[in-house]
Amino acid sequence: NFFICLFPAHLPPTQAIAGRSEKLVNSVAIFLEQYNFDGVEIDRRNIDFDKSALARFVNRLRSRLYMINKQLSVSVSAQFADAYDITSLSLYADMINLHAYNFTTNTANTVANLAPLFSSTPNNVISVNSTVTSWLAAGARRNKVNLVVATFGRTYVLASEDQRAVGARSTGPGEAGFNTKRPGLIARYEFCNMAGEYNSASDSVTATTYYFKGKSWIGIETEDTLVQKFTYVLDSSLGGVAIFTLDLDDTSNAC
Repeated sequence: NFFICLFPAHLPPTQAIAGRSEKLVNSVAIFLEQYNFDGVEIDRRNIDFDKSALARFVNRLRSRLYMINKQLSVSVSAQFADAYDITSLSLYADMINLHAYNFTTNTANTVANLAPLFSSTPNNVISVNSTVTSWLAAGARRNKVNLVVATFGRTYVLASEDQRAVGARSTGPGEAGFNTKRPGLIARYEFCNMAGEYNSASDSVTATTYYFKGKSWIGIETEDTLVQKFTYVLDSSLGGVAIFTLDLDDTSNAC
């Protein structure tokens, strides 16, 4: 399936939904038909918006796309369930792409896994499972929820080489990737070029793996952690899996 992706920076207020949004809805429909795309994705992973306006916009777009047999998906940030009208999104969207990763930032003073499947302790509640559970409890339909997994990792600089477990102190983001050039982030294909230089450790409780060398620390998905997430999707009867993003993946299957 081929989708176009919209990042609507400024949705009009709820009461103005029939104005500029109507033009956008019609433009999207025309584009999809002209280029024979299967649907459109609305990406609203930042939470600086009016959730009522978003719900109304998705409703209007769904009505228009239904007329031309096209699909509608919405990408959301998993950990900010309260920022969305989940009942409306679940009703009008064909798919809800739940970006369940980056629960903490690498600017924090401790290292953290990118996307723990389960929480390590009762006090550490943010995980893939806890966010999926929150969305389902708030009214999201299981068969519409796609779990989005990341094709990049987070890097940190350890404060001490001897303290490297999850939660160890960090002095900041790690070195930028040779191509992505963004401190604290490394693409899967960039990591594959250096994976052999690192030691690794796995945590069966959170279903995660991290890599370390000296003061360098990397949290990234592995084949095993992805299999566990895919199994979780099947066991939870979710709609499916999506990835973010193709251009950061290991397309040459180097590791």
